[in-house]
Amino acid sequence: MFKNKPTYGSKFPDLELLDTEEERRKYEEEVKELSKQEQKRFSYLSPTQHNDFSQRRMFWDSPLERVGRSFIIFGQLVAIVLAYFIGQKAILVALSNYLDPNIKVFAEIYVKDLLSYGFLFLSLLFSLLYFIPMAVVRTAGAIYGWGIAYIMLAILYFLFVEILCAILLILGSIKGNPAEPINIWLLVFIVLVLIITSIWIVGACLLIVKSDDVKRRINLEV
Repeated sequence: MFKNKPTYGSKFPDLELLDTEEERRKYEEEVKELSKQEQKRFSYLSPTQHNDFSQRRMFWDSPLERVGRSFIIFGQLVAIVLAYFIGQKAILVALSNYLDPNIKVFAEIYVKDLLSYGFLFLSLLFSLLYFIPMAVVRTAGAIYGWGIAYIMLAILYFLFVEILCAILLILGSIKGNPAEPINIWLLVFIVLVLIITSIWIVGACLLIVKSDDVKRRINLEV
C-alpha cells in the first residue's frame, strides 16, 4: 500500500507518513524556509476537496497585487474620461457634417446626444469587464486568467479606437468644418489610447507575475 505523503496544502506535521528520517528532515527544512509572513499570504482549502492551483487564495495585502489592480483601474478611469472627449471633440464634429445633429430620435434624445455620449456609454459597458473582476476575483488561478484576458482586451481596445480615429480622420478630411478641426484632437487621442493600453498591459503583467509567484510557492507540494 502506498502512503499519502503530506503536502503544503495539508496540515503539518504529518511527518510520520514519510518513509525515512532523511525525507522527514528534508520536508522539515522546507517548511522552516517559509516565513510566517509568507505563510499568511495563502489561505489553504482542504486538499481532499480542492488541491489545485485555481483554489488558492491571494491576499489583498500583497503590494505587487495592489499595484497591478491600481494600474488597471486607473487606466480604465482614464479611458472613460477619454471616451467622453472622443465623443464631444471627434465623433460629433466629424459625423455632424454628414448627419443633422438636431434630428430627434425619440423623447428628448437627439442625434447629437447619440453621437456625443454613445461611445461613452459603450466605454462604460466595456469598463465592467475591468471593474467587476477587480472587485470580486480572489483566487490566484482567476487572477492569472484575468491577467491574460486584460492583455487581450487592451490590444482589442487599442485596435478598435485606433481604427475609429482613422475613420474619423478620413471623414473629417473629406467633408470637414474649418471652424472645428479635429485632426489635432485625433492625434492627441491616438497617443492617449497608446498610453492607456500600456498602463493596462503593465498592470496585467504585474498580476500575472504575482499569481505565478503564488503558483510557484504552493506547488512545492510533494
